[in-house]
Amino acid sequence: VLGGYSSLMGPACLTVMPTLAAPLVAAQTTLGAAFPDVGVVVPAVLPVTINGESHTFRFSLCDTPVANAGPDQTVNEGSGVTLDGSASSPAPGSGAGSQWAQLAGPAVALDLTDPVRPTFVAPQVSFGGATVTFQLTVSKDGLSSEPDSVNITVANVNHPPVADTGASDQTVNEGTAVTLHGETSFDPEGDTIASYAWTQTGGSTVTLTGAGTASPTFTAPEVGGQSVLTFQLVVGDGALPSAPATATVTVENVNHAPLASASSPTPTVNEGGAASLSAQ
Repeated sequence: VLGGYSSLMGPACLTVMPTLAAPLVAAQTTLGAAFPDVGVVVPAVLPVTINGESHTFRFSLCDTPVANAGPDQTVNEGSGVTLDGSASSPAPGSGAGSQWAQLAGPAVALDLTDPVRPTFVAPQVSFGGATVTFQLTVSKDGLSSEPDSVNITVANVNHPPVADTGASDQTVNEGTAVTLHGETSFDPEGDTIASYAWTQTGGSTVTLTGAGTASPTFTAPEVGGQSVLTFQLVVGDGALPSAPATATVTVENVNHAPLASASSPTPTVNEGGAASLSAQ
């Protein structure tokens, strides 16, 4: 049975000198010691040779740091994330050193301006999402904690596709075949473009063939001078539509050569006679 004990507090260790009233035993006995007052169990064992006398033993109870990397989180890609090591003992920055390290997932830049609560921006991830794992270790007075880890699950956010009519702007002659171009439209997540919707928004009305495809066609109308036709493209990924993109087609008038037409029927005259012709 342990009797009263005295102690000496150090920066991270408690030195204890309890008094043991040795029991009567028949042979050499190994004893262990526990200190409920300080919430510490000494793992080492004490060899004691019993001779009926009381003995004083000396223990060093070291306050080993304990890392706590905080709770797991689920966040959207592109959002700000704050890790939380404040439940560590001692907390990072309160006279204790700390080391945060990324163990897994897409690489991120961890801002350690606040070592207790470092931050980062959740990376862009594919459709299934990804998990970013961090590890925290704290240390003080030459003692280091066991590492503790935290998982940040990053969810993919569906972004709208982008309509692109880049190759559609053109100048053509009236009466020619024209093709609009939306083939370079794309989805940021790499999804397939599921739909194309072309509409005419200005100029002489034309008939679009394949208005629901990437490359519709039409025939440039006859114009009296230069005329501008405008078109709009919206694409979809099956869930979200894009913002509209605009295409401009300038139609030029073509100066056609005049046609000569003689009178009909062709007159018949005798030699030496006079014939009358007219142009219409």
